[in-house]
Amino acid sequence: MEKQIAKIKNCDIENTSSEELIELVGTMRGLSNNFYCSDEYRNIYPTLKKMTDEAVRRHKTNLEKIMFEAGINYGDKVACTYLGAFLATEYYEGIVVRSKKRPRVKLLKGYAGNKKSLQ
Repeated sequence: MEKQIAKIKNCDIENTSSEELIELVGTMRGLSNNFYCSDEYRNIYPTLKKMTDEAVRRHKTNLEKIMFEAGINYGDKVACTYLGAFLATEYYEGIVVRSKKRPRVKLLKGYAGNKKSLQ
């Protein structure tokens, strides 16, 4: 555990990839509740918070970049068909909206096979 704490304390957040940041923060998960109540955790919490916030910010930026590169903008209507088990199909369509500063699809219609599931 001391190695994990040392890695977090010495991490250069700006020059570390999002995946590495999430992995470092993830190493702290699954530890006992006694550790979360300790002074060690209290001391490294601000660093963990910065790492998590930076990873989330980068992820949101990447989502928009990929969406725009694909030629999709906010307000566009999109559709998707999934092929599930036993050749069952699910069809969804919706409008791309911005929610919590990231792109999401607001569903308009959804069908599972021949049965309407969303309207």
